This record gives sequence, structure tokens and C-alpha cells, in this order.
Amino acid sequence: MVYVWQVSGEKLLEVSDEQLTDAAALKQLLQSHCGVAPFRQRLLCKGSYLEDEASLQGAEDLQLVLLSFAATTQEQINELVTSAHSGDHQKVKDMLKRPQDPDSSNAAGNRPLIAAAANGHAET
Repeated sequence: MVYVWQVSGEKLLEVSDEQLTDAAALKQLLQSHCGVAPFRQRLLCKGSYLEDEASLQGAEDLQLVLLSFAATTQEQINELVTSAHSGDHQKVKDMLKRPQDPDSSNAAGNRPLIAAAANGHAET
């Protein structure tokens, strides 16, 4: 079993580690419990950060840390809009891990989510 604890010490979730493939799958599940997107979640196991690809086998107690959006510059917002527009999924994912607000607009009023959708990049 995997137990996920909030920073406050309150248990948020109890789930079988056999049901989940990795930390990313757990974050997806946690989104419905805490209302925060996976890119703003960090999981800690024994004080160490778990990468999304990390296996949950043997993990018992995990702490969930929810991050606020990071302050971003216009250059960073432009970079995210451009990457979303071109469908560069990996680059967008990396930028969201800052965590950068995916709904922020640049000086021209362009937003990453709209840029991705308008160019057929729904997966981005």
C-alpha cells in the first residue's frame, strides 16, 4: 500500500502500489483528490523527490507538496507560447515543471493553451 500525506500531516490517499505504474500515474490520480494539476505536484519519499518515472514499488509513505505558479518573465511566457504553437510537447512539459502557468498570456495576448489548440496540438 502507498499512503499519500499532505504537508499538514493529514492522509490524502491510500492506494495499492500494484494499481499504479509510476509516480506520474499517482499524480494523475491525486489530481482528482487535491484539484491541482500533476505538474504542480511534487512527491517525496523519505525526504527525496520522486521523478515522474520512479516506480512506487516499496514506497509506503509519500508526502505531497503542492507548488504555486512560479514568477515568469515575458521571455519565458513567449517561449511557452512558441513551444505550444509548434507542438513541442517535451519542451512544454519541461517548462510547466517550473511550474509555469499554462494560461499566462504574452504581451501580444497569446496564451499557450490557445496556441496549442489552434494548431492541432491537443496532446501538448
